[in-house]
Amino acid sequence: MSNERLGRDLRLRIDSTGADLAVDKSGDLATVEGIDNLAQAIICRLSTTVGEMEDLGHRGYGSRLSEVLGQPRNERSMSLIHRAVASSLAGERRIQELVSVTAIPDRDDPGLVTIEITVIPESRGGTLSIRYPFHLEVA
Repeated sequence: MSNERLGRDLRLRIDSTGADLAVDKSGDLATVEGIDNLAQAIICRLSTTVGEMEDLGHRGYGSRLSEVLGQPRNERSMSLIHRAVASSLAGERRIQELVSVTAIPDRDDPGLVTIEITVIPESRGGTLSIRYPFHLEVA
């Protein structure tokens, strides 16, 4: 699939404190395109609460992962995470198929779950896999 179909956007520097615009070696704003842009878009969608972008005309954009915050790490919360991710990614037009969503509890941190997501991008032969750390507790 051409990079054009998966889009181009400003690259974000995402860390545990949030996201900021990235700068390239020449000092200009960095961009991201193709499969890397789709990966960034998925992370942004999961990191945004549904309704947060409503004032900008994007009422359904985001995820409901915030509804799992404060819940104990159990079968019910793992199921809620799966549904929130699947529902959120259903709104991403560049995804042809959601292959899998797996919530993996961290062995050392009871408040941390790694969400492993595999998708087939629209009209692309391969897959894209993402690992998204999700904290059930607010630090």
